[in-house]
Amino acid sequence: MTGTKSLFKELDEKQHTNVKLGNNREMQVKGKGIVEVNMRNDKGKQLHNVQYGPGLGYNLLSVGQLMVGGYSVFFDNNMCTITNKKFGQKV
Repeated sequence: MTGTKSLFKELDEKQHTNVKLGNNREMQVKGKGIVEVNMRNDKGKQLHNVQYGPGLGYNLLSVGQLMVGGYSVFFDNNMCTITNKKFGQKV
């Protein structure tokens, strides 16, 4: 989820929903789309179904959704490594 509209390569602003954040605050999502993020190998990776939450101060990444999507997530030494379990590729 991001509050930065300019990050989207594609954005469907017809998809509205309410979500509850970690601090129990609710906010309205005003779209869903595709965001491309740069990886450490200078390749881009597209993230699908990213929600647009205007006014959100930080980008949020759901570890649970990554795991459901077939990725493993490892945190160590101020670093997060995300691996595609199917292909064994670090992203």
